[in-house]
Amino acid sequence: MSALRSDHRTQDVPGGWQIEVKTDRRSLNDRPAPYELTLRWNSDRSSLPPGGITSSVLRSIKLGELIDEMQAGPAEIDLPPHWAQELRAGWTNSRQRKDDRLYALLALAYDVYVRSGDRSPRQRLTALMRCPRSTTDLRIAEARARGFLGTGSPGMPGGSLTESGRKVLGLSSPVI
Repeated sequence: MSALRSDHRTQDVPGGWQIEVKTDRRSLNDRPAPYELTLRWNSDRSSLPPGGITSSVLRSIKLGELIDEMQAGPAEIDLPPHWAQELRAGWTNSRQRKDDRLYALLALAYDVYVRSGDRSPRQRLTALMRCPRSTTDLRIAEARARGFLGTGSPGMPGGSLTESGRKVLGLSSPVI
């Protein structure tokens, strides 16, 4: 069984409610499939309307619109700015030997983009590092060779930051 690649969105529902939808992006066409819905009162419990969750509240939920919005594109999850800046700055001197931290940061960025549902993490890395796509491919291959990025399915974006990559970056657990 493949790992869950989840995303979640919330939507305000008329009358003071809020719904959260969690989806999984494991399917073949990589479109979100809802697996959990949470409806909660979005205010002080003392102001909860009589009857709580009623059929009127349930009818007011625009679940189809929320799912359509989620299917329109991946969640906007990005690297913290200080990591993005460090990754971009680390490649400015092309003659300087690159250290493990830079390749581990590259693996982290790739992992974050894949987990967010991005279909082209290489393209985002290319834009972030301001380099040709072929250079990005070589850098990703080196991150894998150094053991910081796991392998994915052939032809599909994949692979996650490895334990050795987390160790180099001083992270104790997966980022997202």
